Amino acid sequence: MKNIDPNHGPNTDFQQGSRTPEVTEGSHPSGAKNMAKKSDRIAEMKRTLPYGFWTCKDGRKVLFNRGYRPLLQRIGNAITPADPEERVIFEKQEWFYTDANPPWHSKPTFKKCMEILDAWA
Repeated sequence: MKNIDPNHGPNTDFQQGSRTPEVTEGSHPSGAKNMAKKSDRIAEMKRTLPYGFWTCKDGRKVLFNRGYRPLLQRIGNAITPADPEERVIFEKQEWFYTDANPPWHSKPTFKKCMEILDAWA
C-alpha cells in the first residue's frame, strides 16, 4: 500500500492507528471517472437538447439550447439547422424547463426535450 495526500481522492481506507489514508494498487479516486462521464453527459445535453425557443418579428421560430445557442429554425413549415453563432433578435422567448427540473435530473423533462426534437425533425 502507498500513502497519498488526504486531499487527493476520497476513495481511501484508513489503516488502524494511521492518520494518513491508504489507497490500494489499481484503485481510482472515488468516482472521479464516473463524475467525468456524468459531467460530459450533462455538457452534451446542454449543447444538444432544446432549452426553449424564440419567436421573431417575421414569425420565424428558433429552438435554442441551454447555452442560448440556436439549434434549429422554423420558417413557415420549413425546418432547417440554425446558425449557432447568430445573435437572434426576437420578440418572445419561452422555455421548456427550469433549473429545478433539467433533463439531466428529470426523466419527464428529458422525454419532453426528445419529443420537441422529434417534432422539429
